[in-house]
Amino acid sequence: MQLKISHALLLALLSGNGAMAESFGTISADHGGDSRDWFTIRIDTGNATGASATFRAGKMLSNLHMQGHPKPSFTTKDVLSIDASFRSPYKPGAAPMIVEIILMPDGMSRPFWTSDQAPGPAEISFETLDLNSDPGRAVGTFSAVLCMVEELYAEPDLDSCKPISGSFETNIALE
Repeated sequence: MQLKISHALLLALLSGNGAMAESFGTISADHGGDSRDWFTIRIDTGNATGASATFRAGKMLSNLHMQGHPKPSFTTKDVLSIDASFRSPYKPGAAPMIVEIILMPDGMSRPFWTSDQAPGPAEISFETLDLNSDPGRAVGTFSAVLCMVEELYAEPDLDSCKPISGSFETNIALE
């Protein structure tokens, strides 16, 4: 969860005065019968650019992070986050080792929903995962069971879970 928090903090810093946000892509999902759309965004300031959809190649793991906002602008509320970790170096067509999905209706406030420790693994499938151009591109689908977490770092309530499934089509900033 620390990776998702650091992405949110970066975007919060970039979204200050003078920042311009634009749509970078979309995420659509149904969470327990509630169908919604979110936007991945790109934020430009005078001297920095950030994106809520990124791919970072690391020494041991490579991470794809897609964070959707309810409008094509930065917010800390009503955020849907999808993360997939791959063994490094990433090889085209490789399946992720870990997939985690978090829905934060009230931001970092409680409660929120997570696939971490939920019954059954979160899944992601790519129609396109192009990391050979900048920006890259990701198109695909995902599904999971999300369980409610009453407060940050608490265990999920396995008696309060809902399925989520959806699709994404977004540019990806390569870091």
